Amino acid sequence: MSILRKRNVGFLVAGCVISMGFLALAIKEYPYWALTVRLSQYKHYPSFMVIADSPLLDRVISSHARPRQLSSDDLAFLWKALWIKKDNAPAYISETLRKVLVRKVSWALIRTLRDTYLQIDLLKYKLGINDNQELRRYLGEETPACRVAENMIENVHTDNLFEVSTYFDVVHFCKLSAPVAMQVTLGQLLQKTRSFYSGHVREHGIHDVPVYVNDCSQAADENERYHCLFFQQK
Repeated sequence: MSILRKRNVGFLVAGCVISMGFLALAIKEYPYWALTVRLSQYKHYPSFMVIADSPLLDRVISSHARPRQLSSDDLAFLWKALWIKKDNAPAYISETLRKVLVRKVSWALIRTLRDTYLQIDLLKYKLGINDNQELRRYLGEETPACRVAENMIENVHTDNLFEVSTYFDVVHFCKLSAPVAMQVTLGQLLQKTRSFYSGHVREHGIHDVPVYVNDCSQAADENERYHCLFFQQK
């Protein structure tokens, strides 16, 4: 075999080895890529819900908590990923990751009322911080979360169930007083709306369901038990 032919065969073998390496890497990374794409594309519950193993979810959640300041897209992504983790994984996130997420979420860049909804929902129902006083104690610092949220709810549209329910999320979390007129408005909107979302608002917008952390013994009913959170101590 000539030197040139041997060289060509060597290049061919090297190319095959490199290609197989890339293929193996692609196969290994496919679950991470597929889950990331699904959570980015599907916006509403339950379309984004999937079954994924715990280490994969941990990796996805940690990677999207890296930005110095979380954006609207980051909040939406984490909201969905943590929901899946809570409902489908055998163990929830660690206390260490919880602390990172609480700080990042509370300092997120909030531009819209939907951002406010995601921020408050994440802090309370995904991270176990019931109100702004708990948030202050947990982090040992004041954050802009409630100051920004209060500004966001100043001009809600009272004919929009999502906006009115977000108003009450903020009222409960920030310990504000809701005018009687807004309570009447919420009741009227709930009478007009028959959907999964209206049932959720009835429980959380009116009753302010508490979240118990690492101890569910105080939960009064099935709804409160569902929202209990148990963080891994490591």
